[in-house]
Amino acid sequence: MENYTPLKPFLQQLEYESGEQIPYRRLWDVTNPLLHHPPQFSLGGNGIGRRDIAIHPSPMTLSEMFFPDSMIDRMVAKTNSYARSRLPPSQIKDVTRAELLRFLGLYYYMGLVKLPNKRDYWKQDDLWPSHHPALTITRARFEYVWRNLHLLGGVPDDQDEELDVDEEEEMDIEEVVEMEPEDTEETNPSDELVDDTPEETDTRWYKKCAPFLDHVVCTSRNICTKPGSTLSIDEMMKRFKGRSGQTARMKGKPIKEGYKFWALCDATTGYVYEFFPDGRQQKQTIYDTVIGLAITLPNSPQNNFVIAMDNYFTWQKVVTGLTSLGVGCVGTSRPERNWPPKELKSIEDPRFNTLYTLPDKGGFLSCRWIDNNVVTMVTNVHTGDESIKRARKRPRKTNTNRKHLEEVWGEKAVVDVHIPRIIDDYNHWMLGVDKADQFIAYYRPNLRCRRVWMPLLFHCFDVARVNSYIAASQLGWEPTNRGGAAHGAHKEFIAGYIKAFLARATTFETRQSRRLKDVETPSPPLKRVRLSTKNPRLPDHRFNGNYNDHIKTEAPSQGRCIMCAYFFYKARNAKQNPLPHISRPKKWCNECRDHLCDKHFHAYHVIKNP
Repeated sequence: MENYTPLKPFLQQLEYESGEQIPYRRLWDVTNPLLHHPPQFSLGGNGIGRRDIAIHPSPMTLSEMFFPDSMIDRMVAKTNSYARSRLPPSQIKDVTRAELLRFLGLYYYMGLVKLPNKRDYWKQDDLWPSHHPALTITRARFEYVWRNLHLLGGVPDDQDEELDVDEEEEMDIEEVVEMEPEDTEETNPSDELVDDTPEETDTRWYKKCAPFLDHVVCTSRNICTKPGSTLSIDEMMKRFKGRSGQTARMKGKPIKEGYKFWALCDATTGYVYEFFPDGRQQKQTIYDTVIGLAITLPNSPQNNFVIAMDNYFTWQKVVTGLTSLGVGCVGTSRPERNWPPKELKSIEDPRFNTLYTLPDKGGFLSCRWIDNNVVTMVTNVHTGDESIKRARKRPRKTNTNRKHLEEVWGEKAVVDVHIPRIIDDYNHWMLGVDKADQFIAYYRPNLRCRRVWMPLLFHCFDVARVNSYIAASQLGWEPTNRGGAAHGAHKEFIAGYIKAFLARATTFETRQSRRLKDVETPSPPLKRVRLSTKNPRLPDHRFNGNYNDHIKTEAPSQGRCIMCAYFFYKARNAKQNPLPHISRPKKWCNECRDHLCDKHFHAYHVIKNP
């Protein structure tokens, strides 16, 4: 039997009947651990906080990255514009930034604490507990934001008014918003951002959620500066059973009907590096999907990438395209027209753990392996002779495996078997998208949507939340209860995420009230900050609060730039020549009330001891 044993892979290298010799050279050696690189995360240079020092990966920091004030202001402006285009003047009450932040905090809270109905969060009696995020915004205001939330300006179309007929996922059946009387609030200053000019031409069918989706993808790439060596491509599903021509039905899946997303995820952490929705009416081929995801990976000679895919993606043209890009590929495959070659297709060897390999003209390796059934694989990073020892459980007896079941397992439940490395790598690397789906499903809110594009937006919210947690975990964030399980750490991070949105809303309202107060009652002259000429030292109040709260504004009069004076005294004490110039700008920091020139404004709030 040519030294055949079922406990080790029995490798058979095939040749073409025509005698043609097709050379095969793998892209890189996946068995060499030195060639693998883990994913690299960084929070620097993303426009959050002080860019010259380390940024703590807290829930607050990540919430500001995925939901920056600029994006919140855009959502507020477009929401108010959308409400004015569809509601009578008596029902219009503009949304503020603080209300939208509380809306987002309550949205994530609804995933953490799930109730049958949205209105249950505001019930107050002896049976129902009180929910703090729901106490920060009234039910009427939450429903007002819910029904008018928008990212694009303009008149609502008919598609937005289609109803969701799903009765399995959510149980919220209210159709009329009962407007509750509230105190008059000031108009949100972000309304000035509303632009009456037409939106930029966007032919994508999901353009209503595209601004935030593009922002999440861009932020995810900036945080994950270098993905890990092993990645996976698969579909994500967002449940939706409303009347939309873009939804897909997939029997046998946990979510059988809804919007389908294509995602490229890190295989070890589940971090979503790239994703986009796929409509049923779109004419995008599988080749365009896979190559479009692969070209987003950083292109560098030091990067070694391999993507695991199932047989839905591993067509011959796709694997050849990845090979030409220098991206590795491993996955199961299924027959197509004129492929695999007849030399591999005609094999009828039923022996367990036999592996047949045949080089393909596309630059990859075609494999046939016998386990409980015939498994066809493709790879461009394996040679076929690599193997690894794994503990295999005794499978259920079938017509295919009954011949070798007793020979391999006998009466044992678990047996150590050497299996091909290509099989083991695929089993471990294909789980990236599944990990991301698992993280999303843990705390996904069960909310019914009546506008067909909103489930797409909410899926982007969920991806932002999952990527925030994974990035924080990889950058050193640790839960308070360090002895808890990973699931508990995720829950604690979500709680911090919710508190971050509520805290940002409170900070914004405090800042707004302070500015209104300053306008009504001019503040008294501030005490002038004097620098010591012999030992100059900058004041510590420049680090108070958030960096984004320090804004350069017009000052009542001219004054010496405090940083210019600092460097002047330093240079004079060191007897340097020539001495630096001291500018006298008519601008200062609205928080510090110190005069600063354009050159030194950022450095003044960042550098501790320049």
